[in-house]
Amino acid sequence: MGLFSKKRSEPLIRPEVRRSILVPAPFDNVVRQLEAFSELASPKHATPQRMLVGRSGGWTVIDLPATLHPSTFHNLGFWLLDTAEGGGGTMLWSDAGRSYPSYALVRDPEIGDCLCGIDAHGAGWTIYVPTNDIVRGEATPATAAVPSTAPPSALATVDILIDDPGSDLNPANDATATSRRNLATLYDFR
Repeated sequence: MGLFSKKRSEPLIRPEVRRSILVPAPFDNVVRQLEAFSELASPKHATPQRMLVGRSGGWTVIDLPATLHPSTFHNLGFWLLDTAEGGGGTMLWSDAGRSYPSYALVRDPEIGDCLCGIDAHGAGWTIYVPTNDIVRGEATPATAAVPSTAPPSALATVDILIDDPGSDLNPANDATATSRRNLATLYDFR
């Protein structure tokens, strides 16, 4: 091939994993926040993604595309913390993937730009959202328990643009630090 030849590349295929975000805010506010997230995407490199949004037990529930990258899932959940009338609360839920168990996350009350929670085996998780680096294996300051809600009612579809972070942002959710203390030495949270 020549230096300037156009090389075809196959799209990244990710295993399907069911993921949801629960936001204690009105439906319309959550949809507006999703649309604001879409506006951040690069029109040239983003792909349209369809979200299913409904209400259940005081929560607005967002079911995400099954092939969404974990990094995008964590970023979107963190973005939704700023939803109007949401009180700064969001809960993320992921079914098990090939290399990790199911888990639930909430905002970390001690470390900025982090989500924390527990997985199905009871292991603690702390995720530094900007790089998707993960700490697990010790207690976290917030135990995440998925609220008992009925299935969402009146599901609506919301299409937004999302940039694909590629394959470099820890798609296997591997631990990248051994403890929360170690995480604090890797990143300056001040």
